Amino acid sequence: LKNNKPILKKKQWVNLGHPDYPEVEARAQIAMEFLPEEEAKKKKCFYGKQGWDLGQHPDYQLPRPFRPAQFSIFNPVPFVNYQIANAVQGLSWTLSTFLLPFPFLPMLFQFLWNTPWWWYFMAGVAGLL
Repeated sequence: LKNNKPILKKKQWVNLGHPDYPEVEARAQIAMEFLPEEEAKKKKCFYGKQGWDLGQHPDYQLPRPFRPAQFSIFNPVPFVNYQIANAVQGLSWTLSTFLLPFPFLPMLFQFLWNTPWWWYFMAGVAGLL
């Protein structure tokens, strides 16, 4: 830091593993920020369960963790809530990947009925927007 300006490296995915356990793999997204000491003292950063607290600097706020819940016969509510949230999250990805080619289906009709292809291309682009 020769000019005392912060340097921010963009987020990037890093593959993680353990040499003794090759079957265990993880992916983490990290971003690095290099800044002078006096500017670092201005930013408040919590750790542990307070990592997603909104009272800290916005650069360091984390999303709440989404962890699986164990089933318990005495209190099944966390498990049911997790199952519902997981199904909704998976369903949104499934729907988005399934519906992605639909705006371009009219281009197939263009080949069948020989209508101007750019009409259908523009309709497909408009459908994606």
